Amino acid sequence: RRARALVAVSAFTAREAVAVLGVPEARVRVVPNGVDARFRPAAPGRTTALRERLDLPARFILSVGTLQPRKNLGTLLAGFARLRAAVPDAPMLVIAGGAGWGGVDPAGEAERLGVGGGVRSLGFVDDDDLPALYTAAEVFACPSRYEGFGLPVLEAMACGTPTLVADAGSLPEVGGDACVRVPADDPAAWADALAALLSDPGR
Repeated sequence: RRARALVAVSAFTAREAVAVLGVPEARVRVVPNGVDARFRPAAPGRTTALRERLDLPARFILSVGTLQPRKNLGTLLAGFARLRAAVPDAPMLVIAGGAGWGGVDPAGEAERLGVGGGVRSLGFVDDDDLPALYTAAEVFACPSRYEGFGLPVLEAMACGTPTLVADAGSLPEVGGDACVRVPADDPAAWADALAALLSDPGR
């Protein structure tokens, strides 16, 4: 409250500061996050080496983020189960992220949905491996219900990976017209959006 000005990383978080904290709008400036220059399409040799080291399939859908409820992996997994029911040979879903709060268990949820064999949890992935991981993925999916910014979306796009984002929080702002937006809690919409991208290489 004593600060002359505040910096928010997105217009969404600026609105939150005004609405929740009562900060005068005139004192808030938006300066979006940038992405490190190493996030760019990785050379084929790096993606091949990563596939071998992590035992990744030739084709996969990727989601990256700490495992916690707001990341909304349950909806993505339910959408993936619908996708696999309609397209049995759809690529595997690979989830990268360390354990967070809330007891999120993507492997257990995948088993419950009957797609355990199609889902792979990598756990925490070192930052140095992320550019090759994004590049190797066929599609990146970010189903979060709430993000102040959503840096993995920017990282995936910088690596040239087609990206789906939830139409929630700051994600539509960060992805702009370069991402496909999907209702955050609609598994059928996630299945349809994934199927549409996977079946249209040009898009």
